[in-house]
Amino acid sequence: MSEHREGQGRPVQTVLVVDDDVAQADALAMLLQLEGFGIEIATSGPQALFRAGKTRPDAIVMDIGMPGMSGIQVARELASRGYQTGVRLIALTGYGDDIDRLATSQAGFEFHLSKPVDVMALLEALRHPLM
Repeated sequence: MSEHREGQGRPVQTVLVVDDDVAQADALAMLLQLEGFGIEIATSGPQALFRAGKTRPDAIVMDIGMPGMSGIQVARELASRGYQTGVRLIALTGYGDDIDRLATSQAGFEFHLSKPVDVMALLEALRHPLM
């Protein structure tokens, strides 16, 4: 584990990628693995809740528009279970209007990135130290 000084945040090491599009989830997971992150994948809201509870990732990169249980609903459920504490939530979605950004912010997402992903913006969000 990387060292950090008192008062500085810890680095993101593990990422849970959540997307109902399996090909997109796999591609993003491979990219993040090449960047040195440990990866878990979930392809539905319920699966994301299970994996988050089991692995306690440092960050969750999540699609918002998933069938059955949206990313917003997953974020709210994570918070109600206490899984959101110390986890960086990043929305990666096709929804990019101001109302969508407000909804993700209110649900606890720290970053709202639009698809197709700007890889540099995603890496910057993941490399910002956790508090």
